[in-house]
Order: sequence, then C-alpha cells, then structure tokens
Amino acid sequence: MLCRPLAWLWQSSLVRFVAVGLSNTAVGLSVIYLCWHALGWSDIGANLTGYIAGLVWGFMLHRRWTFRSKAAIGSGLLGYALVCAGAYGINLGLVMLTRQALGPASFLPHVLGILLYSAIVYLACRWIVFSPDAGASVLRGKHESS
Repeated sequence: MLCRPLAWLWQSSLVRFVAVGLSNTAVGLSVIYLCWHALGWSDIGANLTGYIAGLVWGFMLHRRWTFRSKAAIGSGLLGYALVCAGAYGINLGLVMLTRQALGPASFLPHVLGILLYSAIVYLACRWIVFSPDAGASVLRGKHESS
C-alpha cells in the first residue's frame, strides 16, 4: 500500500538516476572491498576494478531503466565513459578551486564537486548519450543499409 502512492516517482528519470547512482556506489565499493580485502589486491588495482565495475553497472542500468534508451551498447558505453571522465575532471577542478577558497578543513568542496559531477552526467546522459536520437540514429543507420 505504501509503494502505490509513491509509484509516480519512478516515472522521473532524475529519481531513477539517483537510485542507480546509489546502487552504483554500493556495487563499486563492494568490488573495491572484495578485491582489496578478500583478494589482497593493491589499493590502485582494487579501486580501478571497482570503478570499472561501477561504470559498467551504471551504464547498463541507465541505458535500460533510467533513460530507456535504444542506443547501441558499444557507442553508448564509450560516450558514457567519456562523459563520466570529463565530469570527473570538472569535479576535481571545482574541488581544487573551492578548496583554496574554503581552506583545508572543509568537506564542502567534495560535496559541491559530486553535485556538479552528478548534474553533468545526468544532463549529458539524458540529452546526448541516451537521447532518443542516439537510438534512432543507430536504428536508422541499420535500416538504411539493409
């Protein structure tokens, strides 16, 4: 009964994006912990593996559920990875700029950085990577060549 009144929330791609982001964080951290603690990997190896697992997890859920896209997996994953990498670079830039202004004791630069990162990734995924045109152009290309 409680879920029925809230079902309309899941219609919003922004709400689904946040839910996938939370699950993405859990998957990435779980893989990092498994690789680091259980398998004895180095911090760098475990971290890289966790980020790759999170990237693939996020891409698959965003493609199918968040944005319900028909974009090709190969080009979609490449676009998604490039968007995430670019947004991460912008995130780090903002963290460094706000760190200078707010001092070394403030956690606010990281909060602002992740908010900007999330906004960039959401908007780029919605309007570029997983836009209706992304799937349509792939489908048109296949249809025209037949």
